[in-house]
Amino acid sequence: MNLNFKKTTILLLLCMGALYTTMAQTVNTTYATQKNNTLSGLDKSKVPHKLLKAQSGLSNKKWDKAIKGLTASKVAKVEKTNENLMVSVL
Repeated sequence: MNLNFKKTTILLLLCMGALYTTMAQTVNTTYATQKNNTLSGLDKSKVPHKLLKAQSGLSNKKWDKAIKGLTASKVAKVEKTNENLMVSVL
C-alpha cells in the first residue's frame, strides 16, 4: 500500500474516534429535567397502595402477606387519605 494512503486512513480513524468520544460524552438532560419538574410537587415518601401493589407483581394473597409483614415489623405504614390508600416507609 501507499504510505500516503496509510497516513490518511489512520488520520481518518483518529478523527472518527475523537468525534465518537465527543458525541458519547454529550448527555441530553431534557427528559430528566422534565421528569424532575413533574415529580417535584409530590411527596416521595408515600406511594399509592394500588400502584405499589401493581408494580410488585405479587398475587393478592402474597401481597396481603407481604404488606402485613411490613406493617407488623414497623417498616411500612398504610394510611387512608381522602382519595386512596398510601404506603409510606418508616
